[in-house]
Amino acid sequence: EEDEKDDRIGDPIDQAVMAFCIRSLQQKVAVQLFDNPLLHFTCVLGISGGRKSYAWRPATEYTTQIAGLVWCARLLLLEHIFGAEECSEDIGPEAIEYFLAQHRDWLADGSFSPFSAMIRMMAYGKGFRKKEGGTPRLMWEDSKEALRYLGQRIPLNDFRVMAASISTDAEELLDQLMFGEWVPLSQIVVLRRITDSLSFEGPGASFATHEKNSWLEPGFRKLVGPGIAQLWDDEVGNFRMAQVQQWLNQLQSFRQALLVSTHTWGGQPGRGPEIMTIRHCDTQDMLRNVFVFDGQVMLVTDRDKAKAIRGIGRKVARFLPETVGRLMVAYILWIL
Repeated sequence: EEDEKDDRIGDPIDQAVMAFCIRSLQQKVAVQLFDNPLLHFTCVLGISGGRKSYAWRPATEYTTQIAGLVWCARLLLLEHIFGAEECSEDIGPEAIEYFLAQHRDWLADGSFSPFSAMIRMMAYGKGFRKKEGGTPRLMWEDSKEALRYLGQRIPLNDFRVMAASISTDAEELLDQLMFGEWVPLSQIVVLRRITDSLSFEGPGASFATHEKNSWLEPGFRKLVGPGIAQLWDDEVGNFRMAQVQQWLNQLQSFRQALLVSTHTWGGQPGRGPEIMTIRHCDTQDMLRNVFVFDGQVMLVTDRDKAKAIRGIGRKVARFLPETVGRLMVAYILWIL
């Protein structure tokens, strides 16, 4: 494998293409910008060719393509700058100083480089995008009984049926996971009786570990009896692996159904990284996201795509309806 990797690195065609890319990027362009082959290619990208005629490409499409070139340019120049450094060695101050010098010459705005020119193109196109405004993808009909997404008509009644069926499917899957014990146990889960704290209490802490919630008997004890009856073979003295695998598949299906139910019924939908990084208990240095507050399951997230820029995030609290909330509580109490 190492020999094959060395052969690919030493391939003459690869070396020639890499050298051409680096020469195109490391060329000072002040007046005749488009004498540079890379910048000449950006001009070609600005032309949209149809079947019968040619036209200028819209700013919304053009800036996206330029952004791809900028990303590739960064990657190629980083590979070129640090190509002589061994991966196993610590990067010394000389390498960092060399990188900073190369960054000023070829990767910084105002450096009279192709990279700087592409950055200016993106900024210029962004101005046109703001003037043009966005094209609506989601529109309400006048009756407010249906909406259209990319031309497809979605009646609100169909959405209501879909949302209700999601929680119903999740309940059925949970009943299978609990070996038919969910219906009687669901009467035990009274959310208003659950005591929970919104403060950080240490690793592993949650409402499931709160001493005042011991009446819920968290843990696997409630499922041990029916679980052994279905998953354990007394004659062989081993697990029934087919049934165990089926139970694990049901667990995966339930998690997916619970995720969709939370996303659908939890109010303002969150982004993927926001809703899929929910913590059910405190970690070593982070507060959990799931709480029981005033008889409702509350999800508090603190994710913002501009957090790295502004330094602060935005906390969003989402409250689940009782049916979905009890599903999440049961999952944390008796299955996790």
